[in-house]
Amino acid sequence: MQAHLKQGIRLAPGIEIGFMVEYAKKWKVNPERTASKFDAGYCGKLLHKAWVEAAFVFQQIAKFCALNSIKTEANAR
Repeated sequence: MQAHLKQGIRLAPGIEIGFMVEYAKKWKVNPERTASKFDAGYCGKLLHKAWVEAAFVFQQIAKFCALNSIKTEANAR
């Protein structure tokens, strides 16, 4: 919120704010609309975490389908 306020962006209850992490170790962020840099290492870690969480769901679906003899594109081959 401070990054938005520093740039004169008005905030109100219910407003959706977006930001880009410029430097994670120092908690430096910029509003999405003015961001020109990002911390690639931090974003990579977030992307990896999201991928692992999504993969878990698909693994559970595959196990369910295998246990219940439901054909999927993956096991139909």
